[in-house]
Amino acid sequence: KPVVFEQEFFPEDMLINESLPFTVQVDEEDSSVFIVEGPRIEKMLGYTNLESEKGFNFFQKFMKSSGAIDRLEELGIEEGDTVKMYGLQFDYYK
Repeated sequence: KPVVFEQEFFPEDMLINESLPFTVQVDEEDSSVFIVEGPRIEKMLGYTNLESEKGFNFFQKFMKSSGAIDRLEELGIEEGDTVKMYGLQFDYYK
C-alpha cells in the first residue's frame, strides 16, 4: 500500500512579496528620521553602486518611480531630514 506524505515545504512562501515593495515609517525617537525598508529596496541597494554618480542617480529615479518619495512627503519629510535604509543614511533634499 503506498504511503502518502503531506507537503511540508511551500515554495511560494519563499517568494518576495512584490505587492508591498517598501514600508516607510518615522523613527519613534527622532521625528526627523525616516526609515525605508522592503524587499525591492534591499534588492536595489544590493546591485546599485551608490558611490558612482550614475548609480546614485539611478537609485534616486527608482525611489521616485516606486512611490517611496511620495510616501516620505506624505509623512511630512522636510529638507535636511534623514532617510535610513539598511545601514545607509541620506539627507533628503528636493
